[in-house]
Amino acid sequence: MNKGCQICWWVLGVFLIANIGFLGIWFSKNADELRGSRQDTETSIKKKNARHCKIMEKLDLDEGQKKAFVQEKSSFGKTIGALHQEMDSLKYELGGLIFSDFTDSVKPNELIDQIVSKQRAMELLSYQHFKTLRTICRPEQQAEFDKMFKKVMRRMRHHGHRAKSVKGNH
Repeated sequence: MNKGCQICWWVLGVFLIANIGFLGIWFSKNADELRGSRQDTETSIKKKNARHCKIMEKLDLDEGQKKAFVQEKSSFGKTIGALHQEMDSLKYELGGLIFSDFTDSVKPNELIDQIVSKQRAMELLSYQHFKTLRTICRPEQQAEFDKMFKKVMRRMRHHGHRAKSVKGNH
């Protein structure tokens, strides 16, 4: 084997080892991030459950109302979660069309219509969910529920994701 060929093999070996090392670091870093996100999700769920318990306490719900409240919350969570997954899947598919060679606008328009339909269903479901929660309350509790709901809506309006993105664009 000549000297030039030996150098090429050495360089190739070094690159191979370096790539394996970088992949190991990358995978361990992603595993840590996944563990962290799972812990963040668990913490988020605990905070959300604590918040719902606080709401039920503040409304002074009786046991039957609490049971109905939790049941509605659970049902809403499952349904809205499924809609979110479906919508995310459609958005991913739409994004994939950007990189394809096909130029027909029919498929993107169909996907956009489906996304809009899912978003409409989510908005309607949210409306019905909060309406249902309100009907679980007695009239004197509804006044407190309304006050809490309006406070959350104001906070979302002033601190929501759109407000943040607008601030970042200035």
